[in-house]
Amino acid sequence: MIAAILCLILGCAGVLLAVQRHIEHARLLRRGVRSPGEVVREERRGRTSTPKIYATVIAYRDEYGTTREFVVQPVSSEPLFGVGERVEVVYQAGRPETATVVSLRNEMRTNGLFGFIGLGFIVAGVYLILQS
Repeated sequence: MIAAILCLILGCAGVLLAVQRHIEHARLLRRGVRSPGEVVREERRGRTSTPKIYATVIAYRDEYGTTREFVVQPVSSEPLFGVGERVEVVYQAGRPETATVVSLRNEMRTNGLFGFIGLGFIVAGVYLILQS
């Protein structure tokens, strides 16, 4: 029974985190400053003995004309975009360090992942409760 309750708590936390992050992202998309960006490189992360992990680096100009770069989160085993690909960047006005790429693929890989894992824990918790 304790395992079921723990699963339900973890599941609800994962779903709530996904919803909260999605709301913040939607707010940023509505109110943020948009700028064209370009994928400038894929950086390989981690040790050479581990599977390849890529960090996509995007360059863009902020509202003051300064060229900036940021790494798309999360890093992954496959590049999210190709080098040279044009993307749309959005960030909070006056805070270019909050930049993120406007991409459904990226949104699903971050917030969708938390939601699906959370739902999995909820299903496991309900199953354990029904079995007891």
